[in-house]
Amino acid sequence: MPSRGRRPTRIGPRVSRPTTRPGTPGVSGGEIVGTSSVRILFSVVRIATAIAAVIGIIAQYHVNYAYWQDLGVTGVAGKSLDFALFFTVDANLLGAVVLVVGGVRLARGRVADPGVGWVTLRLASTVYLVITGIVWNLLLRGQPQPEPLKLDWADQIVHVAVPLIVLLDWILAPDRRPLRAGAIGRVIAFPLVWIAITLLRGPFTGDEVFQTATYYPYGFLNPDSSPGGYGTVAAYVVGLTIAVCAITGALILVSRFRAPTDPHRRATPAIR
Repeated sequence: MPSRGRRPTRIGPRVSRPTTRPGTPGVSGGEIVGTSSVRILFSVVRIATAIAAVIGIIAQYHVNYAYWQDLGVTGVAGKSLDFALFFTVDANLLGAVVLVVGGVRLARGRVADPGVGWVTLRLASTVYLVITGIVWNLLLRGQPQPEPLKLDWADQIVHVAVPLIVLLDWILAPDRRPLRAGAIGRVIAFPLVWIAITLLRGPFTGDEVFQTATYYPYGFLNPDSSPGGYGTVAAYVVGLTIAVCAITGALILVSRFRAPTDPHRRATPAIR
């Protein structure tokens, strides 16, 4: 028996207590994501890509505005609205916002458990930019347009560079979170609404630049110039819907694997 006043001798190895602090992995207050150099690299790339996207859109609007002025277009406000309703413009501006917010979050080094809204928004932005790049390169690249409107470097930025970088960011960035298939319905909502507005607006919106009674931002959505009319347009819409759902599903699947740049990140439950 141990003598009085003396502590008993510990038998076995000493077990150290875990020391966790807010902001470390596994704590609900947030988590440090990736190493500092990786986080800063992705943060810089995100913000630089956002700036490039905005510059590309502004440059395209500038050449369009100058062209309208040269033609003596009186409905500049209407043409500006037409420009703003291009899916390419919408996808790149949304992408720029998401990239800046995501870049700041990474630079700060703390990422609280993301809510459904933020995770879905980042996924949606990636899908919209990827589909923009695919459609432009398959259906629209090389189509004739007035010489003053040609701006190849801006086209390459908003239709090739930004979609590719955002896709790689989704695959490689250390702050990815698992998602479930239910996110597909949320992502597809905006493209369907955009298509509906475009088709409903087209017959009642003339084009002062090309002197037509109707206006559609993309030729494959124009029933007047399509061989099969609305039937051809419907086929394109169905095909694009399937493509968006397939791309979204693929990116959701990717989200369930640990990002290569963050090998020590703890698994996060999938979001419904």
